[in-house]
Formats: sequence, C-alpha cells, structure tokens
Amino acid sequence: MSEENVAVTSDELDDLERSRRILFRWQKVMGEGISAHYAFEKPAAPFAVLGGNDALLMNRGSIRPAPNQLDGYFKVLVFAPAAVRAERLLRRSPELADCAGEWQARIEDNQSVLRPMVDMVLVNIDDDPSRNAEGLLRVMELHVAEGGRQVARRR
Repeated sequence: MSEENVAVTSDELDDLERSRRILFRWQKVMGEGISAHYAFEKPAAPFAVLGGNDALLMNRGSIRPAPNQLDGYFKVLVFAPAAVRAERLLRRSPELADCAGEWQARIEDNQSVLRPMVDMVLVNIDDDPSRNAEGLLRVMELHVAEGGRQVARRR
C-alpha cells in the first residue's frame, strides 16, 4: 500500500488491519446501502501529511482501532466549491453520473458542519497539485510562525 489511493478488496483491507500495516481505517456511507472503507498506511516518517474525506470527521465512530485516533492531529479542511467538486468527480468517475445517491454524497457541501472540527480551512479551486501542496505548506508555516493563531491572507 505504498501508493496513494490504492483500491483493495474488503478481505485485503481486513488482512492489512490484522497485520498492523495501517494506521487507522474508517467508513463513508454514500446512500442507498452503498459504503466505502478507507485506511491510512502507517507512515515511515515521524511527520506525515494524511488526506482523508469528510467521513473521517463526520463518521468518527467508524474509525478503528479507536474513534479518538484523530485527537492531536492538526486538521485542515480543503474545500472546493460545488461546481468544482462536480467537475472533478465527473472527470474522475463519469459512471457515477447515473448513481444519484452516491453522486450527491460525493459532492455534498459539508463545510458548515466540518469547519468547527478543523484547525484550518483552505479553499481549493486549482487542479495543479504542486501549487496546492506549496500553498498548504506556506499556510502551515505561517500558522506555526504566528504561534498557532489563525492566519488568513487575501488574494
């Protein structure tokens, strides 16, 4: 599981959990009896940036081995407007356009619920991963430089 976003079967995920190769796992319910399970591989470095979906915060009870796994993590909500999320999803998974419940669950705007659960919010409209990563690192540097106080910069 060294690549990002590797699909595995349910049995393979259970095996990874039993072999203690994952940091933790969680579930996202997407309506109509559809759910997906996610996990983070244990990072090799002592500092790691982990990227999860909204279910990681909204469905904390599904986190294994324990729902409090996120305590102590610096949490950043990376939010994209609905039109941007829909366009990205259509490009990535066009077959979901025919699955109304799952489509809606994947592009649902949960930011008002998620904002109180995170330490920082970034609005993302750029598809260039290098600019996104650079921007996130710069904002985190400012956050640390300001002693953990909220930092905002206008364009």
